[in-house]
Amino acid sequence: QNYIRANALTSEFNRWFVDQVSEFTVVTSNAASMNGGGSSQVVFVTPSGTNAPHAALYAYHRNNALAANNWLDNARGLQQNKFRQNQYGAAIQGPIRKDRLLVYANYEGYRQNQQQYVTRSLPDSAIRGGEFAYVDAAGVRRQADLLSLTGLRMHPEIQATLAALPLADSINIDSGGDSLPGLRLNSAGYRFAVRDQLERDSALMRLDSIISP
Repeated sequence: QNYIRANALTSEFNRWFVDQVSEFTVVTSNAASMNGGGSSQVVFVTPSGTNAPHAALYAYHRNNALAANNWLDNARGLQQNKFRQNQYGAAIQGPIRKDRLLVYANYEGYRQNQQQYVTRSLPDSAIRGGEFAYVDAAGVRRQADLLSLTGLRMHPEIQATLAALPLADSINIDSGGDSLPGLRLNSAGYRFAVRDQLERDSALMRLDSIISP
């Protein structure tokens, strides 16, 4: 990927596909003004048209049907994540007017669908009702009703937020939050799979007008 300077502070990145680059040059010193700022620059050149017509059509597919589970998930006893990748495209180059006007055009699409395991902390059922668990100086787990002790009521917005969370029985990791293995306090871990999708579409066209042969 290469970065396109948006302003003095930020940049936007652009990922090139292989068929959209015919050559590149890394400029590390004596860069021209057209190369912009920075300690080094990468200059890409797109393919040009030719007098002989050429075309290409391609597709690539990959999934996890024959892949092994990754080491960490396998050690944790987690099911293998789903993975599917599709990459496809087409390119055409040739003359519009021989020796005078040449064209190159390319399109490539990229679709990647996969799952990743993430871990978050969920409040236990007791703390949702104001029951706070703690460990005293003697190492004994104790519990106190904070709402009763303070005479306060739980704010409706906090109640709405807690109601929107997965239930406490969704907790599937003893550690996490303020809990430890074998010692459940007020929150613990909740591991689940989320979708991680990447979609890219890129198209370009180059016209070369040759004034004199």
